[in-house]
Amino acid sequence: MAQNLSSMSNYVFVPKDIASNAWSEVGGDVNSYKVVYQGAYLEGNAISIIFNPSQIGATTALTRGFYTMEVNYDRNGNPVYTLTEKIPNGNELCFYQNVSFTDTGVNGTWKFNNYSAVEGTTKVIDLTGNGIDSIQKLWNHFSWYGNLEFAFTVNPNTMIVDYVYVTTPGFQFTTTVSLSDALVAAGWTFKDGSTVLKYNDDDVVPSTYTIVNKNAKAGATAYTNYITVTDSLNSNAGITSAQGQADGSIVITYTPSKATINDRDVVVKFDGLKATNISFASSVTDVAVAADTTNYVFGAPLTVRLTFTTDDYSVGRQLDLVFSNSNGAQYNVTARTAVIASGNDNFYIDVVVYPVVNGTYTLTSVTAVAIGG
Repeated sequence: MAQNLSSMSNYVFVPKDIASNAWSEVGGDVNSYKVVYQGAYLEGNAISIIFNPSQIGATTALTRGFYTMEVNYDRNGNPVYTLTEKIPNGNELCFYQNVSFTDTGVNGTWKFNNYSAVEGTTKVIDLTGNGIDSIQKLWNHFSWYGNLEFAFTVNPNTMIVDYVYVTTPGFQFTTTVSLSDALVAAGWTFKDGSTVLKYNDDDVVPSTYTIVNKNAKAGATAYTNYITVTDSLNSNAGITSAQGQADGSIVITYTPSKATINDRDVVVKFDGLKATNISFASSVTDVAVAADTTNYVFGAPLTVRLTFTTDDYSVGRQLDLVFSNSNGAQYNVTARTAVIASGNDNFYIDVVVYPVVNGTYTLTSVTAVAIGG
């Protein structure tokens, strides 16, 4: 009967986080249950990692980075792997942060940080799909495009780079800044039209973010108390300011937490812009207005119902409406009705407006216009 055996590998490289539910195979029996994952590399070759279920985290089986792998064999010869994450960019000869890549001027030799990479000795593993399989091709691509990220290991005996992994942006760090579903539903985007901004690795993460609304222009007023933020690395996060601009945009000032070796993915989300004191009224005789402003988000379409107790408004015409805001005429909203189809008393018609500040919106003007007028 076989004895318990174990062996220790060279570095295992995991280029992307592997979710706990992303297993490729499960099997075994009650006494030797196993879960198999793909997506890891040992000495440049793709390998499968076999875990006992007790080793698997609730959400992530493996975080991207470098590991040493110990393989233990039970008395029946079944392997169980134990991976120990290594500290990069230090004394453990594995690197991925701020990697420099330079040409030494000596044929067939380049430098990664201060370590030599030699054509024919250093193996290149391209995980980007660009067909890079040599140091020369890697240098050519890097010189022409400059959009590559690297991770590499160094042979402890020769101190020469033995494996270079060409990774996609975001292997080192990511910062994702997004708008909440509620803001997006209300018509808000970042100024480039997107609702998610992503910054990778050494990108400069900004401290100001401009948002715009497709339906209406924001008021040139402070929105600081109306915008909230969550930050995955800061449970007490709060924006510095949010100021409406003359062009109708809002500039939010907030500095996201900085990604670190231990927390490499920062997730920031802006939310809010919820009305806290908004209502509708009418000063026009024989016209009543009503609107449900519960949980209203500034800039979203808001339906206002006009109920008429008069037949003075001619059938076959439209009405131009002005709702005056109690905080100033610059915040007034306007609407044009559909064609009036009824000449009876007590009919109603709905219009849509897009308030962007609090206040009482009072119907002050009703003007009949010819269709298309």
